Amino acid sequence: REVKWLDIISQWDRYLLKKTSKIKAQCRKGIPASLRARCWPLLCGATQRMINNKDLYQTLDSSCALQCWVDVIERDIDRQFPFHEMFLSRDGHGYHCLSHYHSLSHCHSL
Repeated sequence: REVKWLDIISQWDRYLLKKTSKIKAQCRKGIPASLRARCWPLLCGATQRMINNKDLYQTLDSSCALQCWVDVIERDIDRQFPFHEMFLSRDGHGYHCLSHYHSLSHCHSL
């Protein structure tokens, strides 16, 4: 079974265009645990979306955060982690790690 999946993965575009029934049949038989991490992104289309949106993360990461979202995140941190050592104080390690994103929210005012 693993050999068949390796063949499908190596020729994914060809199988997707002409042999979708073979992919379905192999899925019904099960995906070997050793290949699931490689198969699932192909099956759900994540691999293609990553290719199509190659620079999206860098673009979003370098853009300014909206203050409304920063407020939501800070409220959620207080609700979800009220006793977590990283977020016990505003000067703690957790808030320090988030300061990069918090400072991006203020770039609109610059």
